[in-house]
Amino acid sequence: MKKIFKYSINLYNGNDVKVIVAPEYFYPLHVELQNGKVCLWALVDVSNISQQIGHFIRVAGTGHDLPDYFSREHYIGTVQLSGGDVVFHFFWMSRDSDICYSEGYTKKICRS
Repeated sequence: MKKIFKYSINLYNGNDVKVIVAPEYFYPLHVELQNGKVCLWALVDVSNISQQIGHFIRVAGTGHDLPDYFSREHYIGTVQLSGGDVVFHFFWMSRDSDICYSEGYTKKICRS
């Protein structure tokens, strides 16, 4: 069975890659402000809800660099903060294969 779940995204932890722990079948649908907080809604399969994995969301400001392989299919949505002065765009990454760790365990996007 599938359901739509809501996940909060913390923009202020200093990372441009966010990890959402959710069931393995996870398909982001929409991102938007709700009561002043950034939330992402996703279609998830709850038939095996006990098996949770990390799903990666890339957050980028307008004009920030993105990997060449990103396309419209990766795009989830855009959120405007501070009356539109701060704009963030959200992209769905394909699990851990798009992430590597630099020194200090800082996440960054990698492709081999």
